[in-house]
Amino acid sequence: MGKTDISQMKFMRDARHFADFWNGLVFDGKQVINHEDLTEINPVGLAVTKGRKSKKTADMVMGKMKNGEVFSILISENQLEMDYGMIIRVHLREMMEYDKQMERIAKKNKRAIKEQSNQSENSGEFLYGMRKQDRLKPVSTLVLYWNKNPWDGAKSLHELLDFSEAEEMRNLISDVRMNLVDIDQIDDEQNLFNDYEVRDLVALFKRRNDKQSFKKYVDDHGDNVHEDTIDVLSSLVSSPKLKKLIEDSKKGKGDVGNMCLAIDQLIEDGEKKGSTEATTVINNLNAQLISEKRYDDLERSTKDKAYQYKLVKKYFPEKAKLFA
Repeated sequence: MGKTDISQMKFMRDARHFADFWNGLVFDGKQVINHEDLTEINPVGLAVTKGRKSKKTADMVMGKMKNGEVFSILISENQLEMDYGMIIRVHLREMMEYDKQMERIAKKNKRAIKEQSNQSENSGEFLYGMRKQDRLKPVSTLVLYWNKNPWDGAKSLHELLDFSEAEEMRNLISDVRMNLVDIDQIDDEQNLFNDYEVRDLVALFKRRNDKQSFKKYVDDHGDNVHEDTIDVLSSLVSSPKLKKLIEDSKKGKGDVGNMCLAIDQLIEDGEKKGSTEATTVINNLNAQLISEKRYDDLERSTKDKAYQYKLVKKYFPEKAKLFA
């Protein structure tokens, strides 16, 4: 999965945050998951194939408990970059969780079968460890996509498969879907989320490139924006100045309450990053026009910003927002 900062993992480790993301984004704000019913589970998944071991670590795994027993398993992943093979990685990690359950059940069953004299050691139940009545606990993953470019990858297994010369296979292969939410596309965070820290994080992330909107939100809610929210926000937008300011505040070198300064640092980093990225796009556009010997268009684009924007939309549509 995408590289995850410690501050992001710490934020999701709070069961209130974890439950609020699931309730808001999966269940449309309905309070289906109670944070008091959640317990953290080992995030490492293991698989053994022909003696070869593989390991995959999820960002956060929680078990929904009832009367001391796990009844469902919820996995959360923070994805900061586009990953066109993510549906496979998500499905594989879920299968590892099911495999872990089967291994646990098999050990218990084999022990019990050995103690029963009327059972044959060659029975299927002894060989494979699963009884007809055994059931696994459901596992589901929620992927939080933190990126300004809209997700355009597959969200289901069928979307990733090439059926062009094998259409007869479509109905033979079960489709697996992925719960992925593009944070930038959320348009009602005030009603979706109950936890104010989650609500502030989503709201500020969405406004990170709009200085006026960002400051307005802070003016309206700034007194209640938690330090941990700004900390994880700084890691999501890769703002080193903001992270240093917060680290200094934690060490007593700065003013913890100086939220305005922290916000100015975030905006400054965002503007510089956007400016650098825009410059790279223009350089690439110029190189493209030169390669096509479109010298008149090159000259016009340097003087006519509207025309330059039109060319960017044609050659680099995913970067057009930088010039809108």
